[in-house]
Amino acid sequence: MEGVSCEEASKSVHETTLAAHIDHISYHMWGTNEILKRGKQPEMNWGKSWDIQSVDEQQWNLIQEELQNEYATLLELIDTIEWNELLANEVLSSLAHSVYHLGAIRQMLKGIKV
Repeated sequence: MEGVSCEEASKSVHETTLAAHIDHISYHMWGTNEILKRGKQPEMNWGKSWDIQSVDEQQWNLIQEELQNEYATLLELIDTIEWNELLANEVLSSLAHSVYHLGAIRQMLKGIKV
């Protein structure tokens, strides 16, 4: 997301924003990290993860920082957890979910960077 301004992150593309997608991925990764740490799904409000319509520079920086932190935590946990079928399934589904959103973000960037 380097080089994407808060204005660009706030542009609506098909009724959502880059900021909302990034926040959603971060929120999903947080949930995955909680499962890896505690062995159970935390209570999550999925609708809230899509609430972001516009961000200022400070909010945009925070959203990107949170994504970086959750990603770093996920990589650390992947290296240190004791694997079982439940955790393997959770990580694989989390990766597939993130890949879907990264593809959507890539397409959104094409429309925003015109």
